[in-house]
This record gives sequence, structure tokens and C-alpha cells, in this order.
Amino acid sequence: MAASSELEMAVDTRSRRTHHRALRALGNRLLGTSTDCLRHHTPYDEHTAWAHRMTLDSYDRGIARAQLARRMQATTTVGANY
Repeated sequence: MAASSELEMAVDTRSRRTHHRALRALGNRLLGTSTDCLRHHTPYDEHTAWAHRMTLDSYDRGIARAQLARRMQATTTVGANY
């Protein structure tokens, strides 16, 4: 029994370390993205920030969604000028 509980404890410790590393990496990524947005005075764009993680299909959908949003914003802006 002692050997199996030691093994379980070792596995549990290892998974906690891995989880901690993943959370730290995510935090570092978000902090870096926030810093870049503040430095360049640009709004946060999820598709730009996480483009390296997206599949081609989801990336294409994201671009199409962003283009549609820009067109809608341009239409609203043009209508406001009249």
C-alpha cells in the first residue's frame, strides 16, 4: 500500500506542477498582450493575440468576422457624418 500511495502522491505533485506552469504561461501571454496593446494604443483583438493557436478554419472565420465588424463600423461612421 505504501508504494502505491507514494506513486499517487508523486503523480499528483507532477500534475500540480504542470498545471502551475500552464497557468503561468497563460498569465505571461496575457500580460505581454496587454502590455503591447497599451504600448501601441490598440484595442485587444483575440484573433491577433491567439492567431498562432487557431486552426486555419477558425482563423478564416475570425478574419471574416473582423472584416464584417470593420464594414459595419465604417457604415455606421459614414451614416453619422450625414
